[in-house]
Amino acid sequence: MAILLLFALSLPNTVFAKIPVNVVVSIAPLAEMVNAVGGHDVRMSVLLPQNTAPALYEPTSKALVQLRRADIFVGIGLLPFETIHWNAFISQNKTMHALALGKTLHHHQLIFGHNHHHHPDDEADVGAEMGVDPHVWMDPLIMKEFSREFAKALVQREPRLATQVKLRLAKYEAHLDRLHAQIQEQLANQTQRFFITYHPTYTYFANRYGLEQRSLEHEGKPPTLTHMVNLERTARYKNIKVVIVENHYRSRLANRFARKIGTEVVVVNPLSPKYSQSLLLLANIISNPKFK
Repeated sequence: MAILLLFALSLPNTVFAKIPVNVVVSIAPLAEMVNAVGGHDVRMSVLLPQNTAPALYEPTSKALVQLRRADIFVGIGLLPFETIHWNAFISQNKTMHALALGKTLHHHQLIFGHNHHHHPDDEADVGAEMGVDPHVWMDPLIMKEFSREFAKALVQREPRLATQVKLRLAKYEAHLDRLHAQIQEQLANQTQRFFITYHPTYTYFANRYGLEQRSLEHEGKPPTLTHMVNLERTARYKNIKVVIVENHYRSRLANRFARKIGTEVVVVNPLSPKYSQSLLLLANIISNPKFK
C-alpha cells in the first residue's frame, strides 16, 4: 500500500490533469458549445436521442446511468422532459453540478405564450414554466450567454482549466458573433419576412432577425378548422413557398396543408448537434424558399 501511495505521489500533475470532465447535455444543440468551450478537457454525451420530440421523451435507464457518471449536467431547464424530470435527474448524482441555462436568462429575454402537451400527472411546480417558449437556443446571441455560464460552471468544477477555458470561450464567442452577423446579412434584404412551421420552434430566431413565424399547431394542440382556414388565407396572401417541419414532428397535416396551398415541405432539425450549421440552413431556407 505504501509503495502504491509513493508511486501515485511521484506521478506528474499532467497525469491527473488529463482526466476529462464528464459533461451530459440534455439536447444535442448544446454539444457544439460544450465541445468548443471544454475542448479535450471534457467528455460529452447527450441525453435526448436524435429524432425524439422533447415533449414525448421519457428518460431511460441508460440516461440515468449517464447522469450518475456526470460531473456537470447542462440543460435548458424549460423543455417538457426537463421540467418534469429535473429533480429526478439531479437526484442521480449528489456531486454533479446541474446547470439550467434557461433559468439564467432575464425575464425580458424570455418569450411567453408557448404550450406543449404535458403528462397528465405533471408535478404542480412544472406549471410555473408552462407558457414560456423553451426554444431559447435558436438565438445565437442567447447561446453566447449560455457559453459563458457553462465556462463558469466548468472552471468552478475544475479551477485548473481556467486559462484554457477562457481562451476557448473567447474563440467560441467570436464564432457566434460571426454566425449572427452572417445570418443578419443574409436576411437583411429579405422582403418575405413571414414563414410557416408545424411546431412554433423558431420564435427566438424570428424575434432576433425581425421575422414573423406562424405555426400549424395552435396553442400546443392540433389546429382547429378556423385556425387552418385563417392560416391558409394568410399563406396565399403572403405567397408562402415552403412549410418548415421539424424532423421529430413529421406530420401528414403539414403535407396536406402544403399541397392545398401549392407549396413544398422542408424538414429541418432544430435539435441538430451541428448547431451553427442548422441555423445557417434555416436562414437559407427562409431567404431562398426554393432551397432543398
